[in-house]
Amino acid sequence: MSVTVLNKGQLTDGATPTLQETLSATTNGEWGLKSGHRAVAYNEDTGDVIEVMWAKAGEAIANGAACASAAADGTMTQLDPNAKGVVGVAMTAMASGAYGWFAVRGRVRVKAGDVAANGADYISATAGQLDDALVAGDRLRGAVFVEADVTTSGAYNANTAMISLNYPEVTDIEG
Repeated sequence: MSVTVLNKGQLTDGATPTLQETLSATTNGEWGLKSGHRAVAYNEDTGDVIEVMWAKAGEAIANGAACASAAADGTMTQLDPNAKGVVGVAMTAMASGAYGWFAVRGRVRVKAGDVAANGADYISATAGQLDDALVAGDRLRGAVFVEADVTTSGAYNANTAMISLNYPEVTDIEG
């Protein structure tokens, strides 16, 4: 995914780093970003303005993986069944302990199973992947698939789908 951070006024040196440039920064790095920092970004893949959150990867995370943070320090891990917390989509692959951007609002591509447009989002058995198959207690609130999944490589990675995020969360509670 290609994303550029727009609100440079919130960065300590006034720079306009690309997503990839900020990935090498640490929590107190060159731009003074702290875990949980929010920024407005331009998603060049969709032409949309999105909101992203800066956070630490608690494990190796794949590009486009759906992740959650239930930890007090805001560490993100790939979604798996019965997860709880704030949900974001990783905007690039990250090693464990690395920092990066996670989309929390707007349209982005996410790892997905066989999904239909306008379907509800549930955690699948595959880490970081969403599906529209009903899973009790594992439904995301604040997210919906806006197109069916892509099953072959081309302009987009296979096994991804466009999702619309509005500060999603997962609670592991029925209903």
